[in-house]
Amino acid sequence: MPRLISVCLLLVLGFPFAAWGELGVVIDHSAASTKRYIGSPSLAVLPDGSYVASHDIFGPGSEYSNTVVFVSKDKGETWEQIAELKGQFWSSLFFSKDTLWIMGASREYGSAIIRRSDDGGRTWTSPDSLTSGLFFEEGEYHTAPMPVVFHNDRIWRAMEDRNPPEKWGVNFRAFVMSAPIESDWLNPKSWTSTNRLRFDQDDPGRAWLEGNVVVGPDGELFNILRLAHEDGGKAALLNISKDGKTISKDSDDPFIDFPGGSKKFSIRKDERTGKYFALT
Repeated sequence: MPRLISVCLLLVLGFPFAAWGELGVVIDHSAASTKRYIGSPSLAVLPDGSYVASHDIFGPGSEYSNTVVFVSKDKGETWEQIAELKGQFWSSLFFSKDTLWIMGASREYGSAIIRRSDDGGRTWTSPDSLTSGLFFEEGEYHTAPMPVVFHNDRIWRAMEDRNPPEKWGVNFRAFVMSAPIESDWLNPKSWTSTNRLRFDQDDPGRAWLEGNVVVGPDGELFNILRLAHEDGGKAALLNISKDGKTISKDSDDPFIDFPGGSKKFSIRKDERTGKYFALT
């Protein structure tokens, strides 16, 4: 796990290898002068032991909202670029049903989409219709490489939309999508979406975004979101109904102490120990 974390950080920050020594391996690098910036790192491990990594490209030097995919056959020592997905942004990789998947947006404030790869990330489906991975015909969607969770025979993933389509954060509405594990995930009819919950501007902070679906100790479901808050140490905790149709505040004060809660974070549960970990 420490090695995976160091690889993830190197992918985000783009530090030269010499700065990190033995801490990790640089998967990709883009010089600042190119104005092509690396973001949204994601990792998955395949059954054959291969590591797959992805990141998107953004900034004034990038023509498209693309995601680049890499594979390592030697546990992260060396990496090979195997794909570049045009129109894939803010996305997370995950492996399920003998298939590699990537879920996110088509561009900054683009459509919500999902793709599948049956050959370890080299070729991918195209989300160009409502039967091939395009979830909604309208709307502007926001996310990050957030966790995909499997619980109660369903797959769960948090997102936000921007409504009305202007400004950063203040118009984001939190929601969660879920689908039966045995359904066709490329078909939007397989998916259930909660209501979309707007951030109350009378609450502390400015916005909530980049939600993590988390299964609580008693099996309850939460969406824990980054909170744009001046003290930087708060996150928002919302409740998700068992049927996946409702997201709500538990009280008038759904905000919890969370170091780094105003920045990007990702939460995972260790099933062996029952502990929760966050990289923030």
